[in-house]
Amino acid sequence: MYVMTRLYCFHRPIIGITGGIATGKSTVSKILSSKYPLVCADTLIKDIYEYPETKKFLYDNYPRVIDCDKINFRKLRELAFSDEDVRLDLEGFLYPRLPLAFYKTIIKNGWEGSRFVFYDVPLLFETGIEKLLDGTVCVYADRESQLKRLMRRDVLVNKDLANSMIDSQMDIERKKSLSGYVLNNTSTISELENQIENMLDWVGKQI
Repeated sequence: MYVMTRLYCFHRPIIGITGGIATGKSTVSKILSSKYPLVCADTLIKDIYEYPETKKFLYDNYPRVIDCDKINFRKLRELAFSDEDVRLDLEGFLYPRLPLAFYKTIIKNGWEGSRFVFYDVPLLFETGIEKLLDGTVCVYADRESQLKRLMRRDVLVNKDLANSMIDSQMDIERKKSLSGYVLNNTSTISELENQIENMLDWVGKQI
């Protein structure tokens, strides 16, 4: 796939990895990152939250999420998922800082000369960056599986909150239909690993 203007004007092919909350995207990324360059957007965002300017932004606009001069991420998450205006405001602050954070990670890991880079982006289609990538992969699980996994991994997440968290993102069926390749993560790890091997063959054809 030829991309005239690649994301962040990066000089190597980028393959986007996306999915929904609790579809197993982190598991896929962990497997891939053991062998291939992989940048995680969530990790970049966490790094940006460490910037003094970020804490100042939150203190000035959403002081309730600051406890003892530290960001209370549980309060921040609940606020963002319950109020779309807050979520959009946060994204407007965080996203413009992603390109520099992306390049810092590439340089830190010595990936400038890599054949390609995987980019784990939960909100890949929501942010409209798919046209700037060389390929897109969706880690898929049906909604019922998402709900069960969310409530199982965090006892403080009830069904209403879990549904709100899922609803804050694009429907997983829509992401599935938009992606160039789909990993169906509703079976075993062994089966998922087999699917990943097939996906890597597909990636080779995209770049």
